Amino acid sequence: MEKSPWSYNVALERYRESLIDVNTQSVLTNKPDTGYIYTKDDFDNAFEKHIDLAESGDNKSQNLIGLMYQNGIGVERNYSQALSWYEKAAEGGDVLGQLNLGWMLRNGLGSKFDYKRAVKWYKEAADKGNASAVNNLGWMYQNGYGVVRDYATAKHYYETAASKENTLAMHNLGWLYEKGLGTAIDYRKALELYLEAAKLNEPLAINCIGYLYEKGRGAPINAREAFEWYQRSAELNFTLGQHNLARMYEYGIGVKRDYDESHKWRILASRQQNPFFQRSTGWLFLNGCGTDINEFEALKWYTRAAEQQDAESQFELGKLYKNSTSLRRSNEEALKWFRKAALLGIAEAGQEINNIYYDTRGVKGL
Repeated sequence: MEKSPWSYNVALERYRESLIDVNTQSVLTNKPDTGYIYTKDDFDNAFEKHIDLAESGDNKSQNLIGLMYQNGIGVERNYSQALSWYEKAAEGGDVLGQLNLGWMLRNGLGSKFDYKRAVKWYKEAADKGNASAVNNLGWMYQNGYGVVRDYATAKHYYETAASKENTLAMHNLGWLYEKGLGTAIDYRKALELYLEAAKLNEPLAINCIGYLYEKGRGAPINAREAFEWYQRSAELNFTLGQHNLARMYEYGIGVKRDYDESHKWRILASRQQNPFFQRSTGWLFLNGCGTDINEFEALKWYTRAAEQQDAESQFELGKLYKNSTSLRRSNEEALKWFRKAALLGIAEAGQEINNIYYDTRGVKGL
């Protein structure tokens, strides 16, 4: 099988990215320990080195082969093969295989979306103490993916994962306090949790600190402090941080107005091509996480991901066109995106189609 063109930096980044639930970054999950540390020479030979072990039943190697197929490291990218190897590793009891299998099922890679099976495998890994799986379970309960939405349960899982220094769990827990979900609104507590995650260089939390300083929540308004936190997030290549930094330069908030710098950071933000990160950015704008709620920006980012066949983004686009409070509603556009999402396994999309059909009568349904 033909290998992907070699780039150590790209391979290393993909290796890291593969371990982010993009809800990422599916906005709000985390990078688990890989169990492996690789040098360039290891990457050159890792597939050949581990495939025989994987085929003989070594669960850690099965997980690693899945990782390589998922990201095109030393082999052509193949999500179906990745899923197959993760299943072998997970069924053999490998905690990272269980975590990665849950992530694939949750994101519809190598199969249709299957939130319920994703929850099952996240629970298997969480029961073994994997903090990322615990955090991911919190995300599933926060959003009602494969389970009934329950903010209190989400909060419990985030607290457990945060106690294990899972940085995205720290952020997610802070966001619940910031929004008053499953708990009373407490901006000071939110800021405290974001600062803890920032100590471990979590760009999502770093951006949120900037937002709280800009708005004067949990601390007095401090535009310069906000600018510096946004800048730190942007320099960590976080798309929303880059967007916020560009805005600060454009309007001269906390810094001298500089249109050239503003343009530079907007261009960098726009270059994000990963559909999972695009979806995550859409979620952040739609839910006002580290930014003001902005349905126009949410629509833009969800559309970019949806056009790359990201089913969850297609579903979110359908909901935006159906229910938006600030954009022009369009049942025709909503139906278009719900149909695409339904074909890719989002079961709720079929119900949304039927709801539009019965609500409008004049619009053709399934």
